Amino acid sequence: MGTIQIFLTIVIFVSFLTFIVSAAGLIGYAVNSLFRKLGLPSRRFTYPVFKILTTMILLSTLLFFFASFSAEDLDQFTAEEELEEVVADTELSQKVKKEEQNDKKPSATSTKSKEKEIPKEKEQAKQAKEQRRSDGPLTVHFIDVGQGDAMLLKTKEKAILLDAGDWRGQEVVSYLRREGIDTLDLVVGSHEHADHIGQMPQVLNEYKVKEVWLTGNQTTSQLFENLLQTILEKDIAYHEPRAGEHYQIGDMQIEVLHPEQLTGDLNNDSLVLKLTYGTVSFLFTGDAERQAEDRMLQGAQNLEATILKIGHHGSDTSTTPSFLQAVNPEVAIISVGANNAYGHPSQSVIDLLHQQGIDLYATKSHGHIKVITDGKDYHITTDKSESLKAGKVSAEERLATSSPAPRSSRETSHSISKEVRSRDNCIDLNRATAEELERIIHIGPVRAEEIVLTRPFQSVDDLISINGIGSERLADIKAEGKACVK
Repeated sequence: MGTIQIFLTIVIFVSFLTFIVSAAGLIGYAVNSLFRKLGLPSRRFTYPVFKILTTMILLSTLLFFFASFSAEDLDQFTAEEELEEVVADTELSQKVKKEEQNDKKPSATSTKSKEKEIPKEKEQAKQAKEQRRSDGPLTVHFIDVGQGDAMLLKTKEKAILLDAGDWRGQEVVSYLRREGIDTLDLVVGSHEHADHIGQMPQVLNEYKVKEVWLTGNQTTSQLFENLLQTILEKDIAYHEPRAGEHYQIGDMQIEVLHPEQLTGDLNNDSLVLKLTYGTVSFLFTGDAERQAEDRMLQGAQNLEATILKIGHHGSDTSTTPSFLQAVNPEVAIISVGANNAYGHPSQSVIDLLHQQGIDLYATKSHGHIKVITDGKDYHITTDKSESLKAGKVSAEERLATSSPAPRSSRETSHSISKEVRSRDNCIDLNRATAEELERIIHIGPVRAEEIVLTRPFQSVDDLISINGIGSERLADIKAEGKACVK
């Protein structure tokens, strides 16, 4: 169509130019004839100039109008054709959407393929939809950062970082550098614990970051304060998402499923995000525990996802059977460190996932894990492949989960008097080294480091803000009498 339009345009231009020249020639011929009648100098022509000029004018006029009407008809035909294409494309999109909503989720297979026996027309519709995907394939990287979380969501055009590992490591910046990242469209801290936002200040200083999401909870740790200060200094856009919000970043659709409002419990206030890319979806749960899972189950959101990032590093405080049933994943991935002090992942969680026929991966047994999808199919690659075993609970954790033996009134009286006598020699939470803090019951290396980052404390009761210390463990610590605040 483009070649014909160009040709008609040239014809219109040439015919118009011929008309102008012929008309000018005819006027010149008339003036010459007038001069000859008046006896003025004039020219005699040996060929029929008048007939030639009038014929040229007539032909150029006919050709001009013919080409003009043809071009107008062609434009109208092209517009109608484009309109028909738009209508057909719209109907196709609506049909694809309807068919995808009616499709049942296919069961997991050893090849991780989601292909099904479908009619040819439906297959063509899906292919047409995939061809319109501009960002290319999506790769979700579950970065092996030890006992922490860090996920990179990367397409050809966009990059998002969810959590940034433990504060003592350097893995995240190094990994982003290997992946050729120079700009992050979004950085999300699922919650404020040091094994999730640990390397985030480094990331913000190293890369151009367009926006940061945090829950809005506050802690007094130096790490968290450094993070906020970096956000301010870099003038990075900041947001505190809430359940029900939807975002589109490139071809990635992001839905916030939790929290609706903050409770002050950092784990259970974790940001829970659902990423949808074509027909493949991911659910990232941070350290959300059963209380948060129950709240999501009571909501109206669709929790179903193809791939589930297991909450709280595979702890038995998360991933209840009812929540797992609602998500109904094909694949589960645990971000967890080898030989961690918490006994993660829990054997009960591993057993539950196996019972449901869910393919299970973990960073401690598979290293860096990549899920690559075109929005229809997906496949998974890993750095290594070892059998996943439950974590071993340290002696410190065994103490944490055991109830103190009952004591006689005489023993109790003796303990109290001993505590009074040793008060001046207690372990000051605000001044003690990490090694000294480990002498306190329920305080291992990880919690000792978190105490160092979180202090100053106003009282021993402030230990309730430390990850893994609840009311019962706090009571044990106070009963032991070693911890104090001077």
